[in-house]
Amino acid sequence: MNGLSVKPVAKYAGFYAVLIVMTVIVLVPFVLVLLNSVKDLAESSVVSLTWPKKFIWSNYSKVFSAADIWGSLKNGILESVVSVAAVVLFSSMASFAIIRRDTGGYKFLFNLFVIGLIAPFAIVPAMKVLQFWHISGTYIGIIAVFVSTNIPFSVFLYAGFIKGIPRELDESAVLDGARPLTLFFRVVFPLLQPVIATSTVLVFMNCWNDFTFNLYFMPNAGMWNMPLTIFSFMSMYSTSWNLVCADIILTILPILIVYLLAQKYIIAGMTSGAVKG
Repeated sequence: MNGLSVKPVAKYAGFYAVLIVMTVIVLVPFVLVLLNSVKDLAESSVVSLTWPKKFIWSNYSKVFSAADIWGSLKNGILESVVSVAAVVLFSSMASFAIIRRDTGGYKFLFNLFVIGLIAPFAIVPAMKVLQFWHISGTYIGIIAVFVSTNIPFSVFLYAGFIKGIPRELDESAVLDGARPLTLFFRVVFPLLQPVIATSTVLVFMNCWNDFTFNLYFMPNAGMWNMPLTIFSFMSMYSTSWNLVCADIILTILPILIVYLLAQKYIIAGMTSGAVKG
C-alpha cells in the first residue's frame, strides 16, 4: 500500500520541483517590491529582501498626494475597457468569418493574423501612421495601438473555439431567415462566453500594465496610465525607491485581483479552444 502511494510522488518529483522553482522565481520580485514599499528612504535605497526595521505605511498615502493616481487610474480604465470591447467585437467577428468562409482569401487573412503574433511591433511606422490620421497623442491613438497589437492573439483564440461550434446551428438559423449579423450576435456570440472571458482578462492585463506604448505615444503626462506614475518619484540625481515600490504595488493590485478572480475563466477558455480546435 505504501509502495503504491509513494511511487506516483517519486514519479512526478522532478515536475513538482520545477513548479516550486518557477513559483519562487515569480514570487521573489513581488516580495522584494512589497517589502521595500514599507521601508524608509534610506533603507529602501539598498533594494533588498531584508525585513523592514519599521513599517512605513504612510508611503502609500504619500504616493497618492505626490502623483496623480486618480487621473492615471481613470486613464488606464478608459484605455483598457475601450480596447477590450473593440478587441472582443472585431476579433470574434473576424474569426467567425475566417472559419465559416473556409476559402483561400480568408485563409490568407488568418495567416496575416498569425504573422501579427510573430512580427515585432515597429514604433516609428506606427507613430507615422497615427500622425497621418491626426490621432497621435490622443486616447483614440493609444487605443488603436492596443487594439491592433492584441487582435492577432485574440483571433487565434476565437478561431480555435469557433471550429468546435457545429455548422448545423448556422444552417438552422439561416433557414429560419436569420441574416449574417443576426446569425452571429443571436446564435454564435452567446456561445463564445468562455473564450470572451479569457480574451477580456488577457487584453485588459496587457493594456493596464502597458508602459512602452504610453511612454512613446502619449507625450502629455496628464494622459498617462498607472505604470508611468513612477516617474513622479524619480529624478536625475535621486530616486525614492520606497515610493516607487509603493506605486508599483498600487498599480498591480487591481489587475492582480482581477486575475485571481477570473483565472478559472482564462484556463477554461484556452482549454476549450484547444480541445474543440
